[in-house]
Amino acid sequence: MVKTLYKRGKIDIRYGIYGEELKRGRATDEHIICKCFGGTKDPSNIALADVDLNNRRGCQPIELFTTIENVHQYCKQFLGIRLPGFNGDDYANGILKTFSRIFGKES
Repeated sequence: MVKTLYKRGKIDIRYGIYGEELKRGRATDEHIICKCFGGTKDPSNIALADVDLNNRRGCQPIELFTTIENVHQYCKQFLGIRLPGFNGDDYANGILKTFSRIFGKES
């Protein structure tokens, strides 16, 4: 859902989950917890990332590729966005909760 909103120009997001500058034609869904480790398609587990960075990561743990600062920068972009069927605050909070579990503390 986030990728579709972004690619259609409904949300204006500048940075991906790795801190990289996003381009509409190169953005893809990044599973925070990889599917091979039991990650789901739940919005709290899906972030935007550049396709090359997504491919480079593969099925490795995301904490090897991003920082909590990048995660906060990513989430801040969604605050206050309200669209039919999408609440940016809820999305950002879900992403932060997922990363809290990964990093083992409150993010």
